Amino acid sequence: MVNNPLNTYVAYFEKGILKFGYVVAHKNNRFEVITETGNYIFFPESRFILQSRESYLESEPYLMLQNFINQVIISEQQFQESDLNFLKEQEWTFQEIVLALNLQTDVLIFALYKYLHNHPEKIYCKKDKYRLKTAEEITQYEIQCRQEEEERQFLQEVNALFSGAELSRASQHKLFNALPELQTHKKHKKLKELILSQYPLLKPEEAILKFRKFCGETPEDIDPVIAGAGIPIGFSDLLVQEKLLPPETIKPQANAFSIDDETTKDFDDAISINKDGSFWRITVYVSSVSERLKIRSPLFAEAEKRVTALYTANAVIPLFPFNHSEKELSLIKNMLRPVLALNLWLDEKLAIQHYELRRMNITISDNYSYNEIDQQIEQEPFSTLYRFSKMLAEKRGISSFSENERYYYYISASEQGLEVKCVDTQSPARKIIEELMILYNSYLADYAVQKNIPVIYRNINQYEDPNDNFMIRQAYLSTKPEFHPGIGTNAYLHSTSPIRRYIDLINQMQISSILQGEKPPFNKEELEKDIPRLEKQLSDLKEISHKSERYWVLKFLQQNCLNIPLDTYFRTGSEDYLCLELIPWGFIITAKSESYPGTEKGKIVIYKVELEKGFVRVDII
Repeated sequence: MVNNPLNTYVAYFEKGILKFGYVVAHKNNRFEVITETGNYIFFPESRFILQSRESYLESEPYLMLQNFINQVIISEQQFQESDLNFLKEQEWTFQEIVLALNLQTDVLIFALYKYLHNHPEKIYCKKDKYRLKTAEEITQYEIQCRQEEEERQFLQEVNALFSGAELSRASQHKLFNALPELQTHKKHKKLKELILSQYPLLKPEEAILKFRKFCGETPEDIDPVIAGAGIPIGFSDLLVQEKLLPPETIKPQANAFSIDDETTKDFDDAISINKDGSFWRITVYVSSVSERLKIRSPLFAEAEKRVTALYTANAVIPLFPFNHSEKELSLIKNMLRPVLALNLWLDEKLAIQHYELRRMNITISDNYSYNEIDQQIEQEPFSTLYRFSKMLAEKRGISSFSENERYYYYISASEQGLEVKCVDTQSPARKIIEELMILYNSYLADYAVQKNIPVIYRNINQYEDPNDNFMIRQAYLSTKPEFHPGIGTNAYLHSTSPIRRYIDLINQMQISSILQGEKPPFNKEELEKDIPRLEKQLSDLKEISHKSERYWVLKFLQQNCLNIPLDTYFRTGSEDYLCLELIPWGFIITAKSESYPGTEKGKIVIYKVELEKGFVRVDII
């Protein structure tokens, strides 16, 4: 190779594409090159990855360059893979290959380089060394090429969306999967670049949210906490239209009723109670979601990704699309549904004598609200259910409660605006459901232990705080059962809400498969491997939920409570902020004030809500 590139043919890469040029001049340590298109560009010598051995003093450099390129193209076509069989054994440098092939002319040398780089499907190159790819590498390359082509077509479809075109179902599903990850992961770089190019005046997070709303994945009125959290919200048409497996019709059938909040639309549990002489049979039914899903289906994958449904003041972000969660999987009145049932036989004193787990079909006679049952609690069968639930609570050591903890409040949005809803945690109907659900989970855990079924247990770490002298309990997930102090059982799990919680679905799937005489779909090692992900995501979603709740509390105060005296407890705050508990709601808010409270309890007036900053400005009166 000549020492000075002047008057030589050179090869260089431009945006990953191999190109040829002819060096016509040298100025200020840079070389002027005439390109394939006839343009003149200045390059440092380091940009040249190949140059001709000879110098060519050309009177018409552009025409001669075109002639040189044509000769290279013709010569490249004459190379065969068999010429390079020696590259199977080891890696060779380019110069070593030139010597092995005894190439004497610049045209042939350039043609070889072009051939090596034009055939990545069979030639491996790393750090300027070459070898033939193995069969496995060739297969992997073909897969990569298909993926790149699919990605190209996908981005093309997304780009056309801005012009009013519609996405295919597959592309919409791919887009809806990718959108949340744009906010939380360094993925989908090209998609992100495409979206940002459409909203050049917006910050990246604003542009992504605007696009999520534009394409219908995120509702327009979603609160900013949820919008910025990077969690999946909407469902693609592919998921909405996915067909569930039909329920079997040969199982035993029964009639049952559900008890839930008056606003509930996804009913996942129901009850029946019958008296046989002096004995009672109480059955708790849970919608058999696992029997309706294909284990490797997109719907199952979506539930695995979401982990749990999320409830905010003005929205529900479910585990499954609404047409599934509120209709096909829900225990709706007058509809026949498959369930996983816990049958309990009680003596005349309501002591449990025997239990049985069974797959069944049921028809729901009524979807009762808590208020409706509370008004009928003195009537049968509700009075017996209430007596039974109180016995269960007493057995667990829950015979008394603090009046301060009896009620909890939350913000709900309606057409009339934001309002505070009150829940009586000690209402008879709620106690019935609470105790029966705990009982259901306890017996399923007991059954899993007996049959050695791999499931995800909910265990409790319990220790005493040396500073505050009270017991601290922390829940954790495990495939190994341990004594649960809050329930008083040797094993406990969650399985009563498979419509709303992925872990409940998995536990139901594992146990139901045994009842069908089949092998559980997941072994213990697979469940153990997934637990860290589940615990982290549950923790993240819990924090997102708390932040959303705080946002809606501030929004409610802004709309309804400005310049109105409010009773409050003054909690421990920081040097710059006060921590307030609003009476009687128990809402905890952060505040700034010109003065500092001198008592534990007092009155405040909120005169400004800093919604975006997450605190209020108050006067203490």
